[in-house]
Amino acid sequence: MMGKLLALFNVFRKGEAVANPTAWKNGQVTGSIVAGLLGALVALAKVFGYDLPLSDDQLVTIGGAVVAVAGLFFNPAATLGSSTTVGLPARSTTPDRSPLTGE
Repeated sequence: MMGKLLALFNVFRKGEAVANPTAWKNGQVTGSIVAGLLGALVALAKVFGYDLPLSDDQLVTIGGAVVAVAGLFFNPAATLGSSTTVGLPARSTTPDRSPLTGE
């Protein structure tokens, strides 16, 4: 279990990527489209007279939350996990030195 968790975090390092980056990119695009489409469908339902049991403020809050979650978590994770050129700093092969003492 711990090995899988460490492997997950290593995917976000520069120079590492998932085995099938195409699937991650496709999932990223699909997730973004679905998040936007859900908000649009709710707005269109109201325009065409379908009375949803939610106020306008609640709909805006829900739509904003969906877009925020997708934007803050899903898109960055998919981008970092499917690219070898961006990400967290790669692991150093040399021992770390203390910035204060140089040792």
